[in-house]
Amino acid sequence: MTKKVLPMKYPPITSWTWHANLLSILSNYEETLPWIYNNYIQLWSDTHGLFFDFWPKSNIIFDCPWLYNQTLKRETIAGMSTNLSQFFVDAIDLDNYIYGIFDESCIAGSLVHQKKISPHELFIFGYNLEEQMFDVADFTFTGKYSYTKASFEQVEQAYLNIDAPKDYLEEGRGGLHLLSFFNKASYHFDTSLVAETLNDYLLSKNTSERFRMMDNPRDFVFGMKVYEDIKHYLDLLLQNKDKYDIKPLHVLWDHKVMMLKRIQYMKSRKLMNNADIIYNNYKQIVQNMLMFRNMLLKAQLTRNSELIKKIIIGLDDIVSKERCVVEMMLDNLIFTTIPPRVHYTRRTGTIRV
Repeated sequence: MTKKVLPMKYPPITSWTWHANLLSILSNYEETLPWIYNNYIQLWSDTHGLFFDFWPKSNIIFDCPWLYNQTLKRETIAGMSTNLSQFFVDAIDLDNYIYGIFDESCIAGSLVHQKKISPHELFIFGYNLEEQMFDVADFTFTGKYSYTKASFEQVEQAYLNIDAPKDYLEEGRGGLHLLSFFNKASYHFDTSLVAETLNDYLLSKNTSERFRMMDNPRDFVFGMKVYEDIKHYLDLLLQNKDKYDIKPLHVLWDHKVMMLKRIQYMKSRKLMNNADIIYNNYKQIVQNMLMFRNMLLKAQLTRNSELIKKIIIGLDDIVSKERCVVEMMLDNLIFTTIPPRVHYTRRTGTIRV
């Protein structure tokens, strides 16, 4: 075989590589939709580093039931007799996607090419032996999540340039992950879980406490309170106390896109009353969030502080409208389990088991 490219479909989330890579795989398979739409509801932020993401966070790519995940330590890879490029080719021949931390300053076409060492997540999903090129995915080639090609030599050097202290994959464990689609998984859409997580989002509950059997709860900001952190960040921009970063608003836009897709999914399966009204109301939120994200891009180019002020005011309006729509969703969910495991009571703002 002289070339092979594993299935990739452009993902609905493009703010972080771990979500984009995972959804690039899963979006090829309709049977994964119940799992996708049971996730990507809750948001969190680290107020110290102004870091925003979905919850579950980057570990979601390793916990997904639809993936077979083989983790190889760097020491294991270093002890292999075959050269690195051949190992990648062999792995792809066995239907494995390759995910790890690489020095992308080594890769031509990268925005950081030939600059200082730049550790970043790289996703390898194909090869061409005649061209000696790998098919790779990341943000650093166009500034947006994109698929491109990189030479065997450059990818190999990019991997070797990262030593253990710089390899932050999976919270510092490092190494490489070989990911392949696991078609024997079974996962059913859980309306009760949607209700629980929507309630967490609405009331800004610490969802990490639900996962404390695997990890200690995190002292993060959760749910709709993340808007306050983002407004604080925008205020720092107004004071010239922080640098421009589109990521926070891009995460918010990704979140609204996924919420809209989830509403459409539940509508198509008759799991929500008044779905058309809810969908149309949320669609307006998606459009407004995209407008504010683009407005921040324009503010970055023009240094127009008035645009940032408009975004801050606009976020307050989105918070108000989204709160109403999420409450409407919770009031109209149809539970398929008998009896329902949970019931949302809007009057008290609680979920009763």
